[in-house]
Amino acid sequence: EDASNLISLDNSGVVNVWGNAGVGSTASNNYAIDTQRPSASIVVADSNLSIGQTSLVTISFSEAVVGFTLADLTVANGTLSGLSSSDGGITWTATLTPASGVTDTSNLITLNDGGVADLAGNANSGSTDSNNYAIDSQRPTATIVLADSALRAGETTQVTITFSEAVSGLDLADLSVPNGTLANLASSDGGITWTATFTPAVAVQDTSNVISLNNSGIADLAGNVGTGITQSANYTVNTVLPSATIVVADSALRAGESSLVTITFSEAVSGFDNSDLSVSNGSLSTVSSSDGGVTWTATFTPAANVEDASNLISLDNSGVVGASGNAGVGSTASNNYAIDTQRPSASIVVADSNLGAGQSSLVTITFNEAVSGLSLAQLQADNGVLSGLASSDGGITWTATLTPISGSQSNGNRIYLDTGAVTDAQGNHGDSTAQSNAYLVDTRAPGVTSVGGPLAGVTYNAGDALVFVVNASEAVQVNGAPRLLLDIGGRAVFAELVAGAGTTTLVFQYIVQAGDNDSDGIRVTGLAANGATLNDALGNAMNLTLNNVADMQQVLVDTQAPAALAIVTLDPTPGNAPSVRFTVTFSEPVNGVDLSDFSLASSGSASGTLSALRQLGDGVYEITVSGVSGTGTLGLDLKASGTGITDFAGNLLSGGLVGAAYSIDRDAPTVSSVGVPAAVPYNTDDVLTFVVNTSEAVIVDGVPRLALDIGGRTVFADFVAGSATTTLVFQYRIQAGDNDADGVQVLGLAANGATLRDALGNALNPGLHAVGDSAGVVVDTRLPSVESIVPVPLSTPGSQAFTVTFSEAVSGVDLADFQLLTTGNAIGTLQSLARIDGRTWQVNVAAVAGSGTLALALKGEGSGISDLAGNTLAGGFSGQGQALPSSDGDPQFRANPPAQPGLPGPTAAVIVPPAAPLPAFQSPLLPAPLFEVPSPGGGLPTVGSIFIHDGALAPSYLAQVFLSQHSAIGDGSGAGFLGFGGGDANVFGASSLANIFDKTLPDDGGQYELTGGKPWRQGADAGAGKGLSGAPTLGQQLQAFKDGEQRQVSKLAQALGQIEVTTPQA
Repeated sequence: EDASNLISLDNSGVVNVWGNAGVGSTASNNYAIDTQRPSASIVVADSNLSIGQTSLVTISFSEAVVGFTLADLTVANGTLSGLSSSDGGITWTATLTPASGVTDTSNLITLNDGGVADLAGNANSGSTDSNNYAIDSQRPTATIVLADSALRAGETTQVTITFSEAVSGLDLADLSVPNGTLANLASSDGGITWTATFTPAVAVQDTSNVISLNNSGIADLAGNVGTGITQSANYTVNTVLPSATIVVADSALRAGESSLVTITFSEAVSGFDNSDLSVSNGSLSTVSSSDGGVTWTATFTPAANVEDASNLISLDNSGVVGASGNAGVGSTASNNYAIDTQRPSASIVVADSNLGAGQSSLVTITFNEAVSGLSLAQLQADNGVLSGLASSDGGITWTATLTPISGSQSNGNRIYLDTGAVTDAQGNHGDSTAQSNAYLVDTRAPGVTSVGGPLAGVTYNAGDALVFVVNASEAVQVNGAPRLLLDIGGRAVFAELVAGAGTTTLVFQYIVQAGDNDSDGIRVTGLAANGATLNDALGNAMNLTLNNVADMQQVLVDTQAPAALAIVTLDPTPGNAPSVRFTVTFSEPVNGVDLSDFSLASSGSASGTLSALRQLGDGVYEITVSGVSGTGTLGLDLKASGTGITDFAGNLLSGGLVGAAYSIDRDAPTVSSVGVPAAVPYNTDDVLTFVVNTSEAVIVDGVPRLALDIGGRTVFADFVAGSATTTLVFQYRIQAGDNDADGVQVLGLAANGATLRDALGNALNPGLHAVGDSAGVVVDTRLPSVESIVPVPLSTPGSQAFTVTFSEAVSGVDLADFQLLTTGNAIGTLQSLARIDGRTWQVNVAAVAGSGTLALALKGEGSGISDLAGNTLAGGFSGQGQALPSSDGDPQFRANPPAQPGLPGPTAAVIVPPAAPLPAFQSPLLPAPLFEVPSPGGGLPTVGSIFIHDGALAPSYLAQVFLSQHSAIGDGSGAGFLGFGGGDANVFGASSLANIFDKTLPDDGGQYELTGGKPWRQGADAGAGKGLSGAPTLGQQLQAFKDGEQRQVSKLAQALGQIEVTTPQA
């Protein structure tokens, strides 16, 4: 698009018919060009639209357009209105109104570019899209579902409200719930699905119910508010519970009677049976209904022998279910009823239960209630006669006299009453037989029926009581202290009477004394009156003859205390077993041995727990100590007191015992530290030695390995030495290809099928501790090589440097490892070697002359160069050659002068065209006639000989003019150019110029003065080129000579002003 354009004619290119060419140029009229088509961008300001919102739409063209209407725009899910431009057609705006009921996140307004044109009439093609905009103009809707639509008492159900999209603002206030309540409203999916729990109201029966949601209380995430009401499906509520009444027809019942019981419900029920009823003091027959379950009847039968005025029948309502399916709640009680089914019963007491001749006893018959109809005919007395039956309290208590039959002897006599002939006030007859306590009728003399002794199979000791029982045929009255004669170990002793006087059991007792011992059983030898009398109640003297004496061979007497004889180890020692055993031996069989009687004695870190006790035999026990750990000794001791150990006779153990001890080692050996190789580089076939130091000597069976990380690869150092010591040695031989620049790492100790244990078999804990720093243990098996040899120009003429770069840091580099490669007549001398860094070295070459190329090469063999790991350099290397242009003569007068050095600063490569080859012996200086080789005649040498002598630059005649008197340069004739020099002496003495031309002078680093007395230095202080760089030029110095030197020499010196002089190399 350009408004200024011309077509121009070059008139010189045309000739008229006369041959005249045109002059100048001719221009056409101006013309304008507009071939640029309009382009557009569309921006929807609000990219998120909801109900009721609109957005500004801006259509910006690259230039003013015409013909643009809404018809050129396609609008997704909406309409545009108000299209207009306020800047002449470049920027247009319109209003975007989203369509209703739409949810779409991807929408564009598209412009048909072909429908518009710029003012020049250029129309575009294709289409342009706006930025994306999202539309949500859809109101949220919902559904409500009850999981259970028929609810009864005690039930709840989940209500699920599902929206068409995620909403907010929903709470219980938005929901209308008839005949119930909602609780726990929540959503677990971001607001789409909501749940709540519906609980129906109590005592309600309603078949028409819906839950209603007011949608205006909620909004979707775009802010669209719902409208209208959403209702659930219909649900029914029936929480009315069944109730009942219970009527007992006969409220006063006695023995043998029953009553009708009627249970009437508020509605027909199911599930009702006798298990739902609790009946006081009676039982019900099976309940039944003849009207469909409303009215139920049963027969009540009172329990026997009951007298209770307060009784109820109770119904557990929860056991019945109404027609609606609701179970009852609580309980229902009947009317009260009284029961008296208790029959008369009696107790009979004979006051004197031991009756002899001439004696009698009062007999009392007591009933539970007043009775009538009792007579002596209903009473029967064993070995006796009753008389005088009477009652003084209205028939409850009756008395009579019992007289025993003479000449009888009987024990266990009783009086019996048949109560069936008596009745109480309610007419209940007795139905039982009463009997009295037993009584004795005795008129015979007593005798010994048997003799019992102490418990057999028991050993008795000092202080124990031996108890003997003499059983008499009847009760014996004792007056005095009769004794029972005993034999204990062959010694006669006496058991004294301690109890039983007046009974049939006379008890005698003997206290065992210290020193009493009988291992084959005591014997009872007789009963002695010892001055006492032993008679029955009637005064009959007792017969003292012993009958049926019990066997007492196992009644043993032992008054000797037991003792512990030995506590010995049962398992090998020293040891590392997790448990050990001890054997404890006593002097005799004992009782009361348990683990609490023993204690462990330990040293060091050894410990354990008393865990088990087992009897091996009489007086021999095995004790196990488990959980053994640590290192040291572990012994077992018997406590000296408080053990409670006794022999079978009960004699307490006397004293304790210190037992034997085990030597224990349960501690696993551990790795205390790991020594690593020296922090130096290693290469192929070098051996890395690692030392694993342990807390105790470790026996190795097999070949464990130490895992190493070398350059990200896991390798293993094998065990090589140190078994049965605290120092385990592992070695790994470096393999070709192993490389690790930041140090090997020790990863862990692997058994590799081997066992590593201490002397007692405790396995080594393989965890590594205090591993040495191996960051400096570098592995390098790569052979070093030369990456490049690059020539580096030096500012000093006759000097050249080469930069040698190796693939890694190396050592052993010296000048002898290099050689110069030349072409043409280029020459040079290897002068010095400088280390820049471990990889980079600079080789300096001096006496560079001639033309051609000069290159540096590293010798292929015998260099002795190696990297820090000792890897020898691989092969030789030939570097890049440096082209040497001819440098003969003064550069100012060169036929092809070289580029002059610039000012200090960044260097730039300068391409110098090669000089044209010159004939032999022709000076490169100009003008040529001054330095022609042909002789001028008269025997004088040519002027060119000043600079060129026999084809060489030096020693030339000019050099001989300024030679030092110490120089060996000259021809020995004493006559050089113009009679000067020749080696006989120099004209100017040891001048500065002599140093310039005499390369044999040493570089003593001295200071020299040129014009004006300003010093300049030779040697290291002269700069990187070690020459005269930076000093006044020779031409400038020669012009300053004031001593009237010959004009010709002065002119020649001026011609030499730009010659750079190479100083002697160090």
